[in-house]
Amino acid sequence: MDARKLASKVKQIIDKHIRSKGYEIEAVLETPAPDTMNLDRLSILDDGQVQDNPIRETVKIVVTGHDLEENGTPLGDNPIETLDFISIEDGTEPEHRQIQEGRILEYNGKRYNIVLVAPATLAGQLIIKECQARAVQ
Repeated sequence: MDARKLASKVKQIIDKHIRSKGYEIEAVLETPAPDTMNLDRLSILDDGQVQDNPIRETVKIVVTGHDLEENGTPLGDNPIETLDFISIEDGTEPEHRQIQEGRILEYNGKRYNIVLVAPATLAGQLIIKECQARAVQ
């Protein structure tokens, strides 16, 4: 079986077992200005400037996990809320609709900074991205 046939079969499985059963949900992807991408709020490169009108697009994701990481410190606990999800793309999405590190995802009334995106591509037809995001205040 070649890669195109495999990608076609995987698309059929995704349509049948994920999309038709409603596991894929909508979230809002916020794309900041290119010069503010991937900046950690504690970075010395962060000048504190926030873009006035970020690009906001609705994207579909499949949530695979939701966790609260406890990080004990001498001053008290600082839990980090994480969201694990999958994005299924076909490669035709414009740049501002693609899930990438450093962008903000609004899901279930909370904002998450996308910190990890691990893409897997099948024959250039199907891109499955395994992602992790951390809640921001």
